[in-house]
Amino acid sequence: MKKLAIACVLAAASFPTASFADTKNFEGFAGSLNLGLASPGIKTTVGNVVFDSFGGNSEFSGGIDLSWGTKISETGVLTVGVEADLIQPDVFNVNAGGGDTLTAKQKNRYGIYVAPGTVIGRDTLVYGKVGYNSMKGELVGAGIFTDLTRSQSFTGFGYGLGIKTMLTPQAFLKVEVNRLSYSSETIGVWTVEPSGTVGVIGIGTSF
Repeated sequence: MKKLAIACVLAAASFPTASFADTKNFEGFAGSLNLGLASPGIKTTVGNVVFDSFGGNSEFSGGIDLSWGTKISETGVLTVGVEADLIQPDVFNVNAGGGDTLTAKQKNRYGIYVAPGTVIGRDTLVYGKVGYNSMKGELVGAGIFTDLTRSQSFTGFGYGLGIKTMLTPQAFLKVEVNRLSYSSETIGVWTVEPSGTVGVIGIGTSF
């Protein structure tokens, strides 16, 4: 029995380390192209009247993401990155007919984030995400709404959860859900506070 126990210990010691967590796949530079479905909203206050429009539209969004990952523990990776939207979602659309339209858009969004995560096995990273975001809110009117055309810059914070899995030694697939909240700004007689929830699927490569 003693010899058998020693043999078992030696066998366990020589077992390939591939069965344990390995952070190397998630260290260094990475970049991805993302496609998402956004549910943007906007809270508008005029005097004592509050108009809260959230989730009225589901719009496609998309962008790019560049990041750097570094090992912080045996299974931990801290990722820092920057992201920017290339496809901009509308918040709402009003069409009164006869060329009278009013559209609220979120434009030129970019974000800077940190994402601590845990590696599972060799090929999967589960992470949380928190970051700073900036975007331009644009209200575009036509016809009877022409005088309502406005634009304003907004800043705020976001948080979310994600999972990244390696498809090959260099290519990966990721899925994220993020909640974005911006500070309120005054535009004319309106106080405007944008927000939104975005689900993202991205495909990328490690460098």
